[in-house]
Amino acid sequence: MNTKDKIKAYDLLQRVVNHLTIQSLTVYDLGLLNGKMGIAFFFYHYARYQKEPLYEVLAGNLIEEICDNIHDNMPVTIDKGLCGIAWGICALLEQDFLDGDADEVLNDIDHKIMERDPMRMTDFSFRTGLEGIRSYVQARILLAQKEQAVCPFDNMYVYALNKSAQKAGLPLRSVSPLDTINVPELSETTDFLKLPLGLDGGCAGLALKTLYR
Repeated sequence: MNTKDKIKAYDLLQRVVNHLTIQSLTVYDLGLLNGKMGIAFFFYHYARYQKEPLYEVLAGNLIEEICDNIHDNMPVTIDKGLCGIAWGICALLEQDFLDGDADEVLNDIDHKIMERDPMRMTDFSFRTGLEGIRSYVQARILLAQKEQAVCPFDNMYVYALNKSAQKAGLPLRSVSPLDTINVPELSETTDFLKLPLGLDGGCAGLALKTLYR
């Protein structure tokens, strides 16, 4: 990409970011793929890329809103539920975007996730089923190992989760949620104002992809 094209791509990216900055407060979905968690995830990356604390503050405000509005009736799914929110926080902790003790931050969510018996699940899909839950659990365990902390999930739960995944024919290692999203290319013909705001097929995913392409 020549200098002119780079400048053009940067200008387009900044327009998307400005749109996200204004509209992010209107998002009610707390989740990772279509909601506030995914938008916050992008803003943390963008703040580091630009070396601009303003976007880090914006991301932090979104995280606070998410934590203040988590409730017991939320699903445990990766798309709109607890596993997606927890995966986002886990990733941000692992990449040093957030400070804090992972157990203290994620303990309540981990216990809520363990209330769901993997052996009784019939939905094995990534977005709404067992595979998405396993994606978070694996990421969480890896973070605990990195921090030399006690595994946040008990042995019986981990065994049941892996046994159920094996019966469903799922691969040994689950994929990252970021590998499952559908994101259009950013170009002059992209009407990003008509796109949703989140990671999956939306402005946050579009901007994140553009940032690291």
